[in-house]
Amino acid sequence: MADGHHWNIVKIPPIVQELAAGVHEPPSQYMVGEKDRPAIAGSDMPEPIPVVDLSRLFASNGYGNDMVVSEKQILNWCDRDVLREYTVRCREITSLVLKKLAKLLGLSEGYLVDMFDEKAMTYARFNYYPRCPRPDNVFGLKPHSDASVITIVAIDDSVSGLQLLRQGVWYDVPIVPNALLINVGDGIEIMSNGLFKGPGHRVVTNAESERVSLAMFYTLDPEKELEPVPELVDDEKRPRQYVKVKTKDYVTGLFETLARGTRVIDTVKISDNLNEIVS
Repeated sequence: MADGHHWNIVKIPPIVQELAAGVHEPPSQYMVGEKDRPAIAGSDMPEPIPVVDLSRLFASNGYGNDMVVSEKQILNWCDRDVLREYTVRCREITSLVLKKLAKLLGLSEGYLVDMFDEKAMTYARFNYYPRCPRPDNVFGLKPHSDASVITIVAIDDSVSGLQLLRQGVWYDVPIVPNALLINVGDGIEIMSNGLFKGPGHRVVTNAESERVSLAMFYTLDPEKELEPVPELVDDEKRPRQYVKVKTKDYVTGLFETLARGTRVIDTVKISDNLNEIVS
């Protein structure tokens, strides 16, 4: 230019919805092999998923009470305060659930909660599933189980898609408006020595509607080791079922096994012939 200045033209990328609108056929790398293709319509649950009114569990019973990292990420995200408050509220629910699970395991009420120290981690994951022209060939999210201890999911009130695996059958998770889905993660399965199971789940796509969800993953300190609670291990009645593993290594293992189509929980299980060696 005449004044000696050079101007860089920055092209603003389109939003995800605009990119998805131009897709008429899924890219080949997302196509699932014929034998692994999802059945779009899952089976109805044999019994309903329990809906728990947490306000009753929080009640005082008559007594008073006191109430992905990127260098280019936007640091002044307008919803930061909302997400922070939501995270804190969900952590209260997580603590309540952990207390109830501890009682079911015969542990002191605060046993599991106390494992979440100041270095415990919370991860928020926003999921957007655009309309897919070939839902019979493409997963929204591949089958897996969560590496967390507890996962709390705010699911789309208008579009279903989440399915749970039970005894080899995929079941549709029904939509319950204004409810949160609480999922037991692999962390609880390991700590309970297999008494609780982290359910396998997946998300199928939809040709007619887009779908969104928000998942909150609550995990221990990344440096803390996941292992069965000593009180739940009995050499004769219930031997140790899982090896010891660092939380951060287990989370890393989740993504490695997800890419291979396997489950990370299987990598830390102790087979019957190894019980004596590891114990």
